[in-house]
Amino acid sequence: MTQGFIKTILGIVTSIIAIVIVAMAWSYHVVFPKTPTMTSLTGKWEDTVNVGPSGRKLTNPHHVTLELNSDGTFAVAELPVLTDPSQAMQENRMAWNSGQGTWIIEHGRDGYRVKLVFSNYKGEQLTRPGNAWLDIRHSWGRPRLWYIWDDPDIGNWVIFHK
Repeated sequence: MTQGFIKTILGIVTSIIAIVIVAMAWSYHVVFPKTPTMTSLTGKWEDTVNVGPSGRKLTNPHHVTLELNSDGTFAVAELPVLTDPSQAMQENRMAWNSGQGTWIIEHGRDGYRVKLVFSNYKGEQLTRPGNAWLDIRHSWGRPRLWYIWDDPDIGNWVIFHK
């Protein structure tokens, strides 16, 4: 083997190692993002995906919107809830709530989540009276809020983006 060939091989191996290190650092940031803060979550959120029973797109004529304010208050419009949880597979058993209240970041069993505590809402009674939780998940380094409003295996959720 010539010395030029060995230098070429070492250069290629060094480049591959550098690429692997950068990819690992990037994936670590995406998979294990820093702890969410109120500042990073403050703002207007809109539904990206609004899925109902059996994975069908919901027939909500309005978009679900959520405004998280820096003072710890929120306003939400058109948040889906079940009027009769025993009939979860039937779309006509759903209602759309709007309201205001306060929000905090909690550490749940599966990571961080936003807890909405309603002080005022219009619509049907919430599945968990007075509260709703949104899981904080990351997609390509950006936070998404997942509102799972029934059994997640059925596929009833709203995914918010900012």
